Formats: sequence, structure tokens, C-alpha cells
Amino acid sequence: MGSSVALLDELQTVGCRRLIFSSSATVYGGSAVSPITESTPTGAGITNAYGRTKYVIEEMLQDFSGSPKGRGWGIVVLRYFNPVGAHPSGLMGEDPSGPPNNLMPYVAQVGFIIDVGWRLN
Repeated sequence: MGSSVALLDELQTVGCRRLIFSSSATVYGGSAVSPITESTPTGAGITNAYGRTKYVIEEMLQDFSGSPKGRGWGIVVLRYFNPVGAHPSGLMGEDPSGPPNNLMPYVAQVGFIIDVGWRLN
């Protein structure tokens, strides 16, 4: 959370007052009832530190945008459902039999190649 505050301070210093925060649908918690909408309550039933951190930063950004220091800022929070991965059963998620229909497998390959290249040099 401290780094998020430091980022806001630095953005303020350089005159940048626009922020897009990449959050997670995990802020809805495990007990949220489908369909989940933007009005679904957040914060209850979060079961891991990742979700709790995303939730706390969202709350901090909301408080900041309502404060005198946050006036004139444009802050957007994007919440993503699991964009990568699959259910252990294999019934939901990724199990491509041909070329993947999204970028993540390709990004993972590039990340691995860059990582290996860095180690070799």
C-alpha cells in the first residue's frame, strides 16, 4: 500500500492526474452471488492476500479521489476475472487443442525466453 501512496504522490508532483488501476474480481470475495455487477458489494469473503491488497488499494483510491488532494484526478479501476488458467478438472478455462485464442500463452513464451536470455548473459 505504501508504494501506491508513493506513486500517487509522484504523479501529483509531475502533474499527471490520470490513473488506471488494474484490479481483480477477487475483490468481490468467494461468497458473491452471480451475476456479479459493478454494484455487487466488495471486501467481504476475500480469502487471500492478493485479493485483500487489491481491495484495500481500491478503497484508498476512492478515498483519495474524494479528498481535496484528489480533486481533478481521473481514476479508473478495471476488475478482471481470471484471465489465465483453468479449473483443475479441465472443464473450465484453457485447454486449447490448436492455436490459442488469446495472447497469454505467447506472452508466457516470450517471458520465458527473455528470462533465459538474461540468465545466459
